[in-house]
Amino acid sequence: MAIPYLKSLRNSIERLSKWDTSGEAFGFIDGVSNRNPDYIYEFYCAMRILNDLKANHSIEIRPGNKGYIFPQKPGNKAESARFLIKNKQTKIVVAQFCLGTNIKLTSSPDTTFGADISLQRRNASDDPYDTDVILIMDAKYKKSNASKLDISTIREFAQCVRDM
Repeated sequence: MAIPYLKSLRNSIERLSKWDTSGEAFGFIDGVSNRNPDYIYEFYCAMRILNDLKANHSIEIRPGNKGYIFPQKPGNKAESARFLIKNKQTKIVVAQFCLGTNIKLTSSPDTTFGADISLQRRNASDDPYDTDVILIMDAKYKKSNASKLDISTIREFAQCVRDM
């Protein structure tokens, strides 16, 4: 029953994530398996947020070292594409919108948190710390409305928020 829903999400992502010039959807969606619903859902959530942000901001996509690719698991920010959120009038970057970025904790630099979605300061480096982060979001896909998050998942995310 989840497969038709995933196909619907994939179609929604394709509609939300079109290049302005060609009208083509971002190509990396094709390589995503239906067995990876978390990634599809996380990316869908990110596109919905960006779609809302563009009402009052200009959005610019910047390639990473691997081009216009987004991580399916938390990884190095420099490798992946990101979005620059700009003031519509001045065109000045006000924030970076990142997907799947590992973020270091200043209290323990060897420890990282892989945020599904993060809004980072405009001048955040490619090796961001928690002090570079404005907001983090975690998207969870469940197969049915009856499914619910277990308390350990909620507590783990709450601790990450406290750490930040």
